[in-house]
Amino acid sequence: MDIKKIYLILLIGLFSCNKEEKKSINMIETKKTEVLEFEIVKPAELEKNVDDFFSNVSKIEIFAYLDRNKWDKSDNPDYRNPDYIKNNKIEIKDKYLRNRIVLSTSQVKELQAGFKNGYYDIAAACYDPRHAIIFYDKNDVIIGNIEICFECNNVSSSKNLYSIGRSASNQMDLFKKFGITYFEDTKEEYDTFLNNLD
Repeated sequence: MDIKKIYLILLIGLFSCNKEEKKSINMIETKKTEVLEFEIVKPAELEKNVDDFFSNVSKIEIFAYLDRNKWDKSDNPDYRNPDYIKNNKIEIKDKYLRNRIVLSTSQVKELQAGFKNGYYDIAAACYDPRHAIIFYDKNDVIIGNIEICFECNNVSSSKNLYSIGRSASNQMDLFKKFGITYFEDTKEEYDTFLNNLD
């Protein structure tokens, strides 16, 4: 096997989804003790875009839920586009919902600062979203949303958040600090999913 094929296999394995928690540092160590560095991407306009958007935000909710790909088809008709925002309300059934928090004013500022830090320009091909950030204006109208798969570093956002949405993928530690406790399937959830495949 030539070196290019070995390198390609190593990269595919490295970028595929895994259940390990991401490290806060910008290095990933492989089993062969090679160290690959991934730089934080921070577009020139990121800070301005974050500040501009957050200037219209009065409330933020964070949701944690069962991997949306494991929802009943009727509750999740489109894999890439969440269908739980309806008539300015979040409609996630209790059987899927794991955590729901409204951020305090100081937490909103922390999240805003976190978004300014940029993001790793690396993502796996999977998309198993378990978290969403919902932004509201002063009239309690939803003005944007970002859905996140922390496992593969992928996000899906409303069009107005495209320029800053990727930064949400680096906020896992902040979510934990805010009180979000759900980040992967429990054994019971996984077993139930496997049983439903039969």
